[in-house]
Amino acid sequence: MPNSRRIKGILLVLCLALQLGGPAASAQSPLRAITEDGRQVILEADGSWRFDTEAQAREAHRMALSAPRLQDVASGCRVSLHLTNLMPDQAIGNFTPRVAFWRSDRITPTREIMRFRDVAPGATSELTQVLRYVACSVLTRVEISALQDGCVLGGQAYEDFECLEWTRADPGALAVSLPSS
Repeated sequence: MPNSRRIKGILLVLCLALQLGGPAASAQSPLRAITEDGRQVILEADGSWRFDTEAQAREAHRMALSAPRLQDVASGCRVSLHLTNLMPDQAIGNFTPRVAFWRSDRITPTREIMRFRDVAPGATSELTQVLRYVACSVLTRVEISALQDGCVLGGQAYEDFECLEWTRADPGALAVSLPSS
């Protein structure tokens, strides 16, 4: 297991550094380290280590999707869809969900493709879609079934299942549902 060997090697070097620092170093709080494959670990003074689950939880969601606003207009219902970039240092270059707007009468949903582009770190992007001949009062939820062409985060392309795993649904005027992983 090459990953296990890498982690053990990193831990060995860090533990030796702790021991060379003497008693003052071992009395310090645990050290945080990042493995070569990007996972975060916590190194204890006694040489033990564990994965940093708090860091993993913080990084689990990189985006938040919500449908915060509905507005009746002459031709139907205007729905706002928001994508919030939760990453502090990477832009969302492309995020194009296939969206189904479900109605209370359970008729086949209205389906759209909405393209978010260039969402800066910490920013929220809003797209609106007018659903023709649909009253806002009959809309019940927004369902994201997949992404068109995956997504681009920080200049790197990812598959749609990865992007959707990193996306959380936030409450709004309509409930947003994502595929379960």
